[in-house]
Amino acid sequence: MSQYLIVDVDSWPTHQGNEKPCLDVAIPSVLESVFCALVGAFGKLPDERIEVSWWKDLSRVLSDSRPYQIRINAQNRNWCEYVYQFSHKLCHVMTNYNRNKVNRHTWFEESLCEMASLFVLSRLSETWKTNPPVNVSGAAEFAPSHAKYCEDFADKHLTPERKNLPGWLSLNLEDMQNNPYLRCRNAVVALALLDHFRSDPSLWADCGYINYWNVENDKTFEDYLNSWEKCLKCNDSDSVRVPALVRKMFYE
Repeated sequence: MSQYLIVDVDSWPTHQGNEKPCLDVAIPSVLESVFCALVGAFGKLPDERIEVSWWKDLSRVLSDSRPYQIRINAQNRNWCEYVYQFSHKLCHVMTNYNRNKVNRHTWFEESLCEMASLFVLSRLSETWKTNPPVNVSGAAEFAPSHAKYCEDFADKHLTPERKNLPGWLSLNLEDMQNNPYLRCRNAVVALALLDHFRSDPSLWADCGYINYWNVENDKTFEDYLNSWEKCLKCNDSDSVRVPALVRKMFYE
């Protein structure tokens, strides 16, 4: 287990028979595989330890918490739910969510975090086949379920509008700026970008600089992309690709 990831297995509900001891060792292994897949793609470690525990409400990462506190509600052996929930919240940490308050451009961060879940599900559907996490019984046989979860998500959210992303953004941008948590619309953005990130996971490195600037100064989403690009250049990033990719997909 990475020193950057602490899992409070005692917070998970008690199960009957021998299930609880098995889950106590399996859950940290599942979350560690998520951590390695996404943090590895970003190419850097989080700037503080991450503590994960269970609660009954919707999953979330707590605001202004150090160490970072992530809460998920996945239970039993629903490994896809663990992966989906933890990937999304871990992406918020890796994109520096606590540097800016919720703003008119938060919808894009939310969309990236939705994509992170799909990205990790896709990665684990392959890695679990040949290198399953320790202490997770039947992980190799479970691996295709991650791909199926991702495919079902795509089937549910892929719409005809994806063929005209600039037109779709024009129609939906104001609503997303007013409410960044419109999941069906976050999903359209996530799915539009997903294949690019699956083909080249190093694109995540650009996302590691999101929220490094004062996002509230960006009046338009074009301004946001320009500020992101400038931030990457000012920080001597090895990559300045994703802002241009997003601009091309949604404005050209």
